Amino acid sequence: QAIDAGVRSGRVYYQRSQVYERQSLLPQAASGYRDSEAFGPFIGRDEFYRALGSLLVNQADFDGAVAAYTRRIDANPNSGEAHRQLGEIYFLQGRDEEALTEFLVTTWLDPRDAKAFAAAGQVQVRMLKYADARITLERALTLDPNLREARYGLGMSLMRLGRTDEAKRELEIFQRQQGEFEALGQQAFQLDALRREASRSL
Repeated sequence: QAIDAGVRSGRVYYQRSQVYERQSLLPQAASGYRDSEAFGPFIGRDEFYRALGSLLVNQADFDGAVAAYTRRIDANPNSGEAHRQLGEIYFLQGRDEEALTEFLVTTWLDPRDAKAFAAAGQVQVRMLKYADARITLERALTLDPNLREARYGLGMSLMRLGRTDEAKRELEIFQRQQGEFEALGQQAFQLDALRREASRSL
């Protein structure tokens, strides 16, 4: 109603976009974000482009997400999270060199970011750089031993390097962790079903 009445405000467009997003009207939400952007920032540009990039990822608009996350980095070059999220999109697009660069920048900005080390290691595995991947993935698992993808990548790298016994040990740990994860997922599904049934009964 405000927009129909002639109100032109970045805040109004942004708030309408948030409502669209909560209603899962993602194309309308993305369009509203861009309308809001034309008025200049009224919230932090870092947060604005993070939200826009996340929305575009949910629409599988990876080129748009790259543009949004690149603008986020322009606004805040020292955000490790921003570099990691951009790297994740590059990885999905198969742009391995660019993805690896962003992940390594993240590890430099935040040496405690286990996910960034794990992601960098996965890229190195895909690039057949198994020796580098072993070092990177071991670092990731030192920071967070529960990263299943890193554990699997390490096992495969060790296998390719001919370190069979170590590889088998890592893959056995991966299989155990995967089983535990699937069991927890099943329990969560059952609890959710019980909650729905209780809600209907009430």
